[in-house]
Amino acid sequence: MRPTVMGTYPGLVLPRVPGHEVVGRIEALGSGVSKWKIGQRVGVGFFGGEDGVCELCRRGDIVNCQNPVIPGVTGDGGYAEVMIAEARGIAYSNHCGGGRSTTRSHGGLGEVRRRALR
Repeated sequence: MRPTVMGTYPGLVLPRVPGHEVVGRIEALGSGVSKWKIGQRVGVGFFGGEDGVCELCRRGDIVNCQNPVIPGVTGDGGYAEVMIAEARGIAYSNHCGGGRSTTRSHGGLGEVRRRALR
């Protein structure tokens, strides 16, 4: 979070809302998303997806993607009221939350809405 707030992350475009490693419920789905359902509790980590087209991704080395999706860096993160997450970057979460739709982020608490795009 600090590199986002301080504006020191390479390639960071400001303004940007920080917050990674977020848990919330899906509120809307993008076209073509079938694996996830509205209301499901999901999480997204620091690595929120890959571009799938760079040389490293094409070789199967997605962890070293040249254009990774990083919540709070390449898009607004968990401190935002609404957060958009890549469908391929989210994971099912059975974390006990008492049915509340709260965000658990590094320091961030608040309602989050997930929109799975791809």
